[in-house]
Amino acid sequence: EQLFKKTGFGEVILSRELSDADTELLEGLTSNLFVVRQDGSLITPPVAGSVLGGYARDLILKHAKACGIAAREERIKLSEAPEWKEVFTTSAIKFLSPVTTVQLHDNLIWQCEEWEMEEAVWKRIYSSIFEDTHICQ
Repeated sequence: EQLFKKTGFGEVILSRELSDADTELLEGLTSNLFVVRQDGSLITPPVAGSVLGGYARDLILKHAKACGIAAREERIKLSEAPEWKEVFTTSAIKFLSPVTTVQLHDNLIWQCEEWEMEEAVWKRIYSSIFEDTHICQ
C-alpha cells in the first residue's frame, strides 16, 4: 500500500489477459470502471462472473441514457485505448472519480490532458444526478 501511495495512483484496476496481445480491464478494487469512446458512447464491463454491480454504477447508466448518451455493458480492452476519450470510476465512497492516466506496469496506456476534461461526458451525467435538472446539454 505504501508503494501504491508513493507512486500517486488512486486506484488499482483488476484485469485479465485475453490473449498474448490483449488485456481486459474489469473493475477497481473498490470501484466500477467506465470508458467514454471517441464517438461519445459509454461502456462499462458487464456484471457477470468477476465484475460486481453497484448503486453508483446503476445511477451512471440510468442518467447517461436520460442524457441521450449511448451506454452499454461491454468488455474494456487495452488494445482499444486509442479510442478512449474519457475514463472514470464509480464507488459508494467517492461516487465518481475521473481518471487521467491508465498505466500497465511501467507502460503508459492512456492519458487525458486537463483541458480535455472541460466538456467531459462524466460532468453531464454528474450534473444530471446531483442537480436533478436532467438537462444534459
